[in-house]
Amino acid sequence: MSAAQQPNTFHQNIALDEDDFELVEDDELAGDAQVAGTTRWKVVIIDDDEDVHNATEFCIKNELILGKPLELHHAYSAEEGLALLRQHTDTAVALIDVVMESPDAGLELVRRIRSEGLSSLRVILRTGQPGYAPELAVLQQYDINDYRTKTELTNVRLICALTTAIRAYSQIATIEEIRAGLEQIVHGIANLFNESSVSLFSQGILRQLAALLKIPVNGVVCVGVRNAPWSNSATEMTVISSAGALTSVGGSRLSELADPRVKEVFIRLQESGEEVEPGSHLAMAFRSKQGSQLFVFVDINTPTTDADVALLRVFSANVAVIFDNIELVERLDELAHCDSGLRIPNENALSRALQKLMREPGEGHALAMVRLPEFGFVVSAYSQEVGQRYLLQVHQSLTALGEGVVLAARVADDTIGVLYRRSVCSAEQVHASVPEVVLVDELCLAVSPTMSVVDVPAGAEVDSLINEAMAGLCVAQRTVRGGIHHCSERARKELAERASLHPALVRAIGGASDLTIALQPKVDIETGEFVGAEALARWSLDGASISPGKFIPIAESSGLSRLLRDKIIGEVGAWARERAVHGATVLPVAVNLSLCDVHTRNFAETLMKRLAEEKLGPADIEFEITESGMMESFEVTSRELGILKAAGFRVAIDDFGTGYSSLSYLGKLPIDTLKIDRAFVADLDMESAKGSIAGTTIAMAKSMNLAVVAEGVETLEQHAALRFLGCRVCQGFLYARPVLARDFAKSYKDWSMQKAFGAVAA
Repeated sequence: MSAAQQPNTFHQNIALDEDDFELVEDDELAGDAQVAGTTRWKVVIIDDDEDVHNATEFCIKNELILGKPLELHHAYSAEEGLALLRQHTDTAVALIDVVMESPDAGLELVRRIRSEGLSSLRVILRTGQPGYAPELAVLQQYDINDYRTKTELTNVRLICALTTAIRAYSQIATIEEIRAGLEQIVHGIANLFNESSVSLFSQGILRQLAALLKIPVNGVVCVGVRNAPWSNSATEMTVISSAGALTSVGGSRLSELADPRVKEVFIRLQESGEEVEPGSHLAMAFRSKQGSQLFVFVDINTPTTDADVALLRVFSANVAVIFDNIELVERLDELAHCDSGLRIPNENALSRALQKLMREPGEGHALAMVRLPEFGFVVSAYSQEVGQRYLLQVHQSLTALGEGVVLAARVADDTIGVLYRRSVCSAEQVHASVPEVVLVDELCLAVSPTMSVVDVPAGAEVDSLINEAMAGLCVAQRTVRGGIHHCSERARKELAERASLHPALVRAIGGASDLTIALQPKVDIETGEFVGAEALARWSLDGASISPGKFIPIAESSGLSRLLRDKIIGEVGAWARERAVHGATVLPVAVNLSLCDVHTRNFAETLMKRLAEEKLGPADIEFEITESGMMESFEVTSRELGILKAAGFRVAIDDFGTGYSSLSYLGKLPIDTLKIDRAFVADLDMESAKGSIAGTTIAMAKSMNLAVVAEGVETLEQHAALRFLGCRVCQGFLYARPVLARDFAKSYKDWSMQKAFGAVAA
């Protein structure tokens, strides 16, 4: 039987007596009936009988269920009903006829409804044929919430059934809303955890609250000074994020806001000790473990439900935890990028600023290293505090250049790195911005900055750039003390070359055969005899000769000089033993000492142990050290060399005349010989000999009972002048070029001064 042929028992029943349409309100229904705005419960009637639609609407259209009116929608077939439910996914109840276009159309519709995920919808199945679909079997097989015959559903019973269904729907919807809200909180909290600063975090709070409450964002987030007292914090709180009608207040103080509610709510939260205050607005207040304060105020304009409040409290608890974490991260970041003594940026901050420039290439920048050589004296003479204030004043003068300076950071005890824009200021302006004098507690302290500058090319390695600037500062200290050294492309290439040579030098010193020594004889120009030799390190890499001027500084600056010295001593020892086997005369070999070696602990004792290992004594070996090296840390140098001299070893000052020895110091040094630097031999001739520095040095050495060796002799005229001045021992290409130690005996076996340069020796 079709639906059209079915007797309309439901319609007949409700039409019997007009009194049946009078509603009976029991205590439970009356208690639930509280009007709350215009929100309605949606009810869909799905039935192929027009009279059923009319009768049902007549019974319930003006009813309030749980305080809200109903919103009815009508469908006259299963397909039409499914389309309607897809359109209105927030439908609370569907009244569905079992038999419509087919005997089981209603049952099949229920199956499709549930398969499409409409799980919150409450389904009341109605049938006009009692027993057509057994009630127990239907309830067990299909996800329905009530199953009634149309004759059962009088007006009161219909309203009772709807009330039960809507209450269930409301509870399920609330649970679903809380579940969805919790999912959103989990997602939102994950996003907030990714924020790296309080500012970004505050913007995220406003976005997440707007999404959670499904409202346009309209609010402010304020932060307070770390460890500010709550009683005073209203004037200390600053708006760091804002949106909606409150956007214009960004950057204001909380106490200055035009809307008085914000401040009033904040004070109320302080007094109550609560973290969350819901209502026509939402407010949250927190204090981090680090002492900072966070206050959130959002306009809602619609009442919040119990579910909203529960979700907001969960959200609030998570926000409080994240605020603590971000505050801790910011504090750790501050410690990592801030000089603990001066509270100014440090080298990490400078590296970060440079890395940002590498990612965002734009206008030209340069990096300057400003060294303050007086800093050490200020600290030792006065105090660390005075030194810190001294440095801070210099830092303030550098940052006073304004937008020209991107960052000024302390990169060493006495050095400030300055990253600046070349389009705004020059290196000369940076240097000139440092005052000549600073005043600290009435102390007038001098400042004479030495500066190195390197351009910042796009894509440069940050660490290499900083290292280059620092290396340039070392050059500046030697060449333009108190001035500016511009690191050139050539210097950059040399630095890169030194970096590439270092590992190869380590291998060479460790035993590779491409690092050897050459010997250059010292000649007695009166007798023509060899009276000694100087050991000169020679290194070839991949077949190419590397200048000592390149690899010796690398060894000294990287802690390899002692190993290099020991290797040279080993070569000298092997050479001396070979000569002894063949009965050759002993020829003392001079080995150069590095200043950094001499200043190491127990230098002389360690060196003599090494000499003993090679069976080398004072007759076999002697030592040379540069004049400037002798004068640095004079007491240490004098003590260590004195130990060597006391053991019988001879010590010479190399490159004499190029340093800054005074006669008073010269008389105190444990030395035996002065080596006249080649610079004072180069222009020597007979006419200028008597008034020359070489002549003065020779005369002074004789008066102090010191031997003299002239190096760099290359011409007969120089030879004649030195002989005239009374210098007996000379060294240079005129007499002999350096040769590898293993070839020394063969190269100079039949050597004589006459053969070397004619009749000069006669």
